[in-house]
Amino acid sequence: MNTRHRLTAAVTAILLLGFSAPLTAPTPKPHSPLRKTMPLAWKARTGNASFRTNVVLTHDRLIMGSNGTGYMDWNITDTLSGVHVIHRATGKPLAHFANDPLGDMDVNGILLLDGRLYFGNDNDEFLCTTPDGRTLWNIRTSGDIEHQPVTLRAGNRNLVVFATESGEVRAVEPILGKTAWSFYLDDFQGWKPGDNRTWFKVTSHFQNSTSFFTKPLLADLDLDGTQDLVYLTYDGRIVALDGRNGRLQWTATSPDRRAHHLTPVGHGKDIAFLTFESRWNRVSEKNTQSIVRIDRQGRRKTLLQTPGKGAFGLNTLTLPSGDILLTTEDRLLTFNTDTRKRRWISRSLPYTTYDSAWDKTYTYSRNSPESLLGNRTFTFNGDSTCIAVLDQYDTRYADNGVIEIISLAKGRLLQRFALDATSEMPPLIEDIDRDGRLDLLVNGRNGITYCYRLER
Repeated sequence: MNTRHRLTAAVTAILLLGFSAPLTAPTPKPHSPLRKTMPLAWKARTGNASFRTNVVLTHDRLIMGSNGTGYMDWNITDTLSGVHVIHRATGKPLAHFANDPLGDMDVNGILLLDGRLYFGNDNDEFLCTTPDGRTLWNIRTSGDIEHQPVTLRAGNRNLVVFATESGEVRAVEPILGKTAWSFYLDDFQGWKPGDNRTWFKVTSHFQNSTSFFTKPLLADLDLDGTQDLVYLTYDGRIVALDGRNGRLQWTATSPDRRAHHLTPVGHGKDIAFLTFESRWNRVSEKNTQSIVRIDRQGRRKTLLQTPGKGAFGLNTLTLPSGDILLTTEDRLLTFNTDTRKRRWISRSLPYTTYDSAWDKTYTYSRNSPESLLGNRTFTFNGDSTCIAVLDQYDTRYADNGVIEIISLAKGRLLQRFALDATSEMPPLIEDIDRDGRLDLLVNGRNGITYCYRLER
């Protein structure tokens, strides 16, 4: 074979090899940073927030709890945990307290009642302080407190109620912290008065609790004029307690996996609670997702069953129309309990990648599980029916959280924006800086809280 024929054969072989080899999937582009579209009003170093973190707004202050630099304080001390107070208009730090140098001082939810702050921490304590950080009282608890306390009206007095991961619910008098009543789950394994406190403190932080994790709903279940408490535990039990004395009214369990939220619907004798459940069928290898109604006596009724995939969102939103918004990993559901009318809005963002080791192309979703809804609708690009959905991280660019803006009127996703860090706190839509226009408040796992100007 002459040289010309050799070259022709070589070129042909290369071309055939190129066409027969798998082509690498294109790399998806990162989302546009949120800061390029929404002006940053301020940012403040407040530590990490969680999906149980709430924000307290007073005349000129923003108050929020912090998990510090991490959600597990293996190093004993964390300089950012505790409670942060910042100026609403500027983000300037005003106070930082409840952050002793030793112990796990992570704080999530905070209650403001009659000019006092009430909150628990991961150091097995429940505190009452002034808004500037002066401790009024501090009581020992049976375990970590992971949620915002609630105010319960019992007779002619207010009680402050909190629950621990280890399985205790306690109602205390707000002025001095005196216990009014306590309730313990049957499988409670925490500390009780009279137990060895030192041994409990040594062993408690090596246990994974599965009990009370999110704040309860309040409803008069027995129609006696006093609000009762309805808890959804971290392991999926629903526990209803009498608000007068803390006695168990009923529990509801499920063979399915439950979301970490309950949504109240109805009023008076028709009060009920919605929960989202899923079941995996090992034979068909398909997942069924259901909306289940639990009435005020603990009886369940399935309202909707649909095929689905992925984890549930961590919260819900009730619209003025009565429609309930829920999220799964790749969809948004609008559901009306009266008409049973429903609408799915796709949030799915797939991408493909080639695995040379297995000579296969795989498709993945960039949506993260356990998304979070903002607290209200707002106007974006002239559309007043928009909501914000937070993906805790972008599975393709895992260092960034994602804010999605979805139009309910148009039934579609309008735009996605990348955050500077991953995030676990629900987006807060409020006039944070008190200039008469709405802002978007988000917290990142980089320990920074950002206030963006949503309306310009």
